Amino acid sequence: MRIVPPARFDHAGELRAHFDTADPRKGNFRERDFILDLQNCEFVRVPAILWCLVSFLLARMRGSNCQLIVPTNMGICIYLKSTGMFTILQENDIEVDDRGIGARSDSRLILPLTRFDSERDVEIVTNDAYEALSNSGLGAANLYPLVSEVFSELAMNAVQHAESPIGSYGMVQFYESAKGQRLSAAWRMVGSESGAL
Repeated sequence: MRIVPPARFDHAGELRAHFDTADPRKGNFRERDFILDLQNCEFVRVPAILWCLVSFLLARMRGSNCQLIVPTNMGICIYLKSTGMFTILQENDIEVDDRGIGARSDSRLILPLTRFDSERDVEIVTNDAYEALSNSGLGAANLYPLVSEVFSELAMNAVQHAESPIGSYGMVQFYESAKGQRLSAAWRMVGSESGAL
């Protein structure tokens, strides 16, 4: 199975056509190979990153040979590496040709991809996210407690309802564009729902 997302990859809903035959989130997934081709991606949003990570982990857990083909756009490739995605995939025996690209510190990445499995983990991750937000100076300071509180509630829900040994993952990112500034917090629990705000 080879999946090729659009150049602007916002979320998994853009890939519906690929899942007519197989979906790594379903228990009947038995594809021998699971390849995600991001070569042509010019932009990847937080919900799409989390979908990529969890889909790979599920496919690998079900015995698929997994490969991530990284973007040719070096800026996007460096960004994805800075989120921690490449490292997590490689640690789980998933082939990632990161071409020796170094990760850079990204001040807009508030919380890189982080796994949480327990209520204690959620508390630690929430405190880390709040501290990073406070130290970043990005966005409106009065939003920090709100983002932290909402992320905590959603992460706790993910931990309580995850149905897989993979656990739950979350990430917080700051975006600034012509449309304005926004904080994007996303989480994904395996075996149930995911979300983003």
